[in-house]
Amino acid sequence: QPATEPLPLSATKVVVRFPDPRANLNDAVRVENEVAAMVLAHDALKPLGRSIVPAVYGWSSAAAGGTGWVLMECMPGTRLDLAGFKKLGRDAKKAVLGEIARVLRLLQQYKLPASVEGYGGLGFAEDGTIAVGPTAIYGATKRCETYHELYTECVSSPLFVIVNSSSKAAGWKDSDLRTRIDEFVERGFKPLLERSADLKPRQTLVHGDFGELPANQQHGNSPIRLCAMFLIVGELKLPQQIYIISLLTPPQIRSRRCWTGTSAVGEARVIHDSSPPSRDVIGAQAHRISE
Repeated sequence: QPATEPLPLSATKVVVRFPDPRANLNDAVRVENEVAAMVLAHDALKPLGRSIVPAVYGWSSAAAGGTGWVLMECMPGTRLDLAGFKKLGRDAKKAVLGEIARVLRLLQQYKLPASVEGYGGLGFAEDGTIAVGPTAIYGATKRCETYHELYTECVSSPLFVIVNSSSKAAGWKDSDLRTRIDEFVERGFKPLLERSADLKPRQTLVHGDFGELPANQQHGNSPIRLCAMFLIVGELKLPQQIYIISLLTPPQIRSRRCWTGTSAVGEARVIHDSSPPSRDVIGAQAHRISE
């Protein structure tokens, strides 16, 4: 099986991860996406001199039905949540943030394998090499050849899949809202992309949840240092993208991000959106539906 290694005889603890079915992610590809992203991240972070990405001992996707899962190494350390981080001294905080900054830099500078072509999520080809496929966002179906195609899909696909399958969104079918959104994508969003973004910019491995310190990084006790990183979502986008989807977006507006397709975060739930309605059409409509 691609990206797996034998379970060590000395292992006494392992972790089995099951995707949350309430996360509005594409269950058919999300586990394979996670494992493939871990392979690339492990290679990208070799300059650290220690492994912080868990080894994978086995995995199964939900592509053929059932529930996906990943059997992985149990990493040492204790989770450092925001409350714990605030209690650290100045030097300890500086050390933690310095390590996170170094990891971010290594991910962004990493030269991707030649087999990685296009934009979107990650997976495996028949020969076991890393390949590009659909992202884990709800409704994505294919690899995108250009950056413009990827973001047009990110805006359109998740929203319309939910609208067509959810009874809570049935009111949309009797209005002209979908037609207006289609027109916005064609006349507003696509021209904006053409003016502001290259057609095929440099691909970068983007950690879809890098800003969630309590969820994704573990820190040893002495000295304080990053000792584990998990990649629930890994995607191929622009280097700047991590600042948009991961570092600068507060957790309370995750659900709107999940609806609009600007991110795919494992714990996002549309019905729990407690943030004030936004002025954009898609975000405001998602908020009203959740109420």
